Amino acid sequence: MPEEAQLLEDTGMETAVSERGIGGIADPDRIRCLHTWYAAHLVNANAVGELIDRVLAEGEYLATD
Repeated sequence: MPEEAQLLEDTGMETAVSERGIGGIADPDRIRCLHTWYAAHLVNANAVGELIDRVLAEGEYLATD
């Protein structure tokens, strides 16, 4: 892990990880890219992912073809 932290610092990407949220979103009150929120939800549950789970469970929004 120390090597990864050093690489982030050396490449100037440290703030992208330490100061941003899911998918690099800077504003925590804004939801973009539902796929990134859902991927994060599959690792560590979040409210957006739970809403997506409910919609998918209903099955109404799934493509049938």
